[in-house]
Amino acid sequence: MSEITELIRDSGAPKWADRLITDSVQSSLDPLLPGNWRAIWRLRRLENYLESSGVTEELRMLAREKKQIETDLARIYKEIVEKRSWLSVTENATPNVRAALMAYMSAISKIGKGTGKRAIRYRKDARQAASLAHAAVPCWIMPHYRVSESFPADF
Repeated sequence: MSEITELIRDSGAPKWADRLITDSVQSSLDPLLPGNWRAIWRLRRLENYLESSGVTEELRMLAREKKQIETDLARIYKEIVEKRSWLSVTENATPNVRAALMAYMSAISKIGKGTGKRAIRYRKDARQAASLAHAAVPCWIMPHYRVSESFPADF
């Protein structure tokens, strides 16, 4: 019994070791032990095993890789939704609306930063093309600033 209590004392529980030596066991409940001591003990043993086997760094690396893959997957889902939305828009558009969409895209690309000499003219061209194609271009696809500069203010 003294070997066990010395091991308990050396492992960082001197009060418990002293109680084991001096007190007789009255009940199965020990006030010095937490109620979930078995779970804590098991988890600590598992942690020590993982640390001694050298797999903790590999587990951390796998967790980082999983997080990166989830981020990539979310980005890919977003791109798929965007591309499918545009595909649906183009499939349902008439030839005149498609031409207006192309004119709109051309005008928007020519605007650039919006600080050039011809930026005002290109914005006007984009508004005209958008008014022809507004039925085919859902506002939720565009950034807010593009909606406000492209579509007319009337309902």
